[in-house]
Amino acid sequence: MNKVAEILNKVGSVLFLNILFLLTSALTLGLGIGTCWTALIATYLDLSTDNTGYYVRNYFKHCIQELKETIVPSILFVLVLVGAYFLLAFINSMASGTLKTILFVASLAVLLEIALVASFFFPVCAKFQGDWIEHLNLAFWFAHRYIYLSVVFVALFVGSLYLIVYVSFAFLFVCFGLIGFLEAKILKRLWREYQHESE
Repeated sequence: MNKVAEILNKVGSVLFLNILFLLTSALTLGLGIGTCWTALIATYLDLSTDNTGYYVRNYFKHCIQELKETIVPSILFVLVLVGAYFLLAFINSMASGTLKTILFVASLAVLLEIALVASFFFPVCAKFQGDWIEHLNLAFWFAHRYIYLSVVFVALFVGSLYLIVYVSFAFLFVCFGLIGFLEAKILKRLWREYQHESE
């Protein structure tokens, strides 16, 4: 019975934190999505040792703590995504030819690199102390040292967006909370291995 209650509590935390993530991201007009994601990951890391279930309090605590450090990278990340959309649209409007192919492939390569590093940047902010430049360097190292995880994290986000847009809008109310939960589970082991190697 205790196992059932534990599972239900985890499912409830995933759903509720997903709603909190959506609400806080919407309140920042999407510009604070990186800060909100950092808070989500940090809250899941807290829940691994906090059995009292104060995930609402922890989430907002992390939002406030991480705001100064992550808001600028978060805004830059959103602007890059918007810029990438218009760049790809522009390239797509060009006449077919070698230049179009080169520009398209180069743009995708740069965007993939940004996505891989971003997949680790905000979780790194959730775990480690330091300024955002230090976190960017560490995220770059993690993203290439564990390239398979970077690809998985990016694929989870792209897949979730596909489900929301092309399958059912209902996935919006569970996808991000579930991805955060899975990432936190994976990253806890990764952080332990990293700290063990650093000692």
